Amino acid sequence: MIGKPDAMPTSNYSMTFNIFDPISLKPLVGESRSSAGDAISRTFDGAHVSTRTRLASDTDSVVNNDTAQAVFDVEGGMT
Repeated sequence: MIGKPDAMPTSNYSMTFNIFDPISLKPLVGESRSSAGDAISRTFDGAHVSTRTRLASDTDSVVNNDTAQAVFDVEGGMT
């Protein structure tokens, strides 16, 4: 909680969603959203990862990465 001692408490939340192959557990799509309106989504395709960031301030960005080998999403809620 953040606020002044005499103010009503405030809170934030975040949610993480994952879509993955049920047999190999390879990640396909991962998404994280916050109560502030920010969202990050990742699309996994073997060694290619596309990350789209949408901020509450209406700022969008897309970053594409290619790696030497297929990736595994260990931080996006698959742990």
